[in-house]
Amino acid sequence: MKPSSMLDRSPSQSELYPLPDEPASPCNLVCKVDSVSGFCIGCYRSMDEICAWPTYSAAQKRVVLAALPARHPGSAQTPKLLVAGA
Repeated sequence: MKPSSMLDRSPSQSELYPLPDEPASPCNLVCKVDSVSGFCIGCYRSMDEICAWPTYSAAQKRVVLAALPARHPGSAQTPKLLVAGA
């Protein structure tokens, strides 16, 4: 497996302090993108999702959040390429 690439970024103000009815960002400051899956190993979002998060509507954020559990290693729904040794 190729090493993860590092992201040199910090969360935006909207990620740290969402509006009251806005879903909070899943960012946990472990910002490394897996070169195989293309997902951040900290929050399991794609680079496109991470970059667009501040501009997403609350509904768009909920769609992304709903997709994250299936991307987590060990999930029964996780694609094989995300599971180590697969």
